[in-house]
Amino acid sequence: MITPVNNKLNFSLLTIALELMEQGKIKWLIDIGFNEEQLIKLKSIPYLQLLELSNTSVNFLSFKLNVPVFDLLLKTSSDNTRKTEMCDRAIMLGASNEILFKYFGLSTTEISTKRFLLNVHVTRGRSKKPNFEESEAIWKKWVELVKDNPLLNEVDDFNRLDAFMIVTESISLFFSPNNQEVDSEQEYLSLTSIIKEIEKHLLLKK
Repeated sequence: MITPVNNKLNFSLLTIALELMEQGKIKWLIDIGFNEEQLIKLKSIPYLQLLELSNTSVNFLSFKLNVPVFDLLLKTSSDNTRKTEMCDRAIMLGASNEILFKYFGLSTTEISTKRFLLNVHVTRGRSKKPNFEESEAIWKKWVELVKDNPLLNEVDDFNRLDAFMIVTESISLFFSPNNQEVDSEQEYLSLTSIIKEIEKHLLLKK
């Protein structure tokens, strides 16, 4: 059965074939089934005949999805998107250059560019350290997350980074006035400070 989709695929194949022939790249066309005589005829046909070929009632194009490859590409694309979103989130939460290099392999130039695009300004000097109350709240939140995923204490991967960011977001919101969103101008506990605090607790547990 010929459908509008078949017609579009037919037309796409024929126009690609013409473009490749113009560039002198005919090997792929030979590999998919064209012969030299057909390519010579195709190169010389007028546009109206090209449309007629595309809209023919006979389907000359076989199209099949390579499911394993497509599934792999989908997963890779999803992983890359998640990684980019996590990186942007980490930068927004005040991740240091060292953290961004450790988890994402970013150079200082790439980090500077990303911060500029995200409108994130880094203040010089030491970042704010948690007080006693904040330190207790940080560890309490971390323990809650570890109950759901015990490997957080053992494996240093993106799941652990995500947990670090959850703690940072939770603590920043909890200790902001009236539990409102943190003002961009007010001093807050950065992701870097939170990570150092949690890692300090983890070292004490060993």
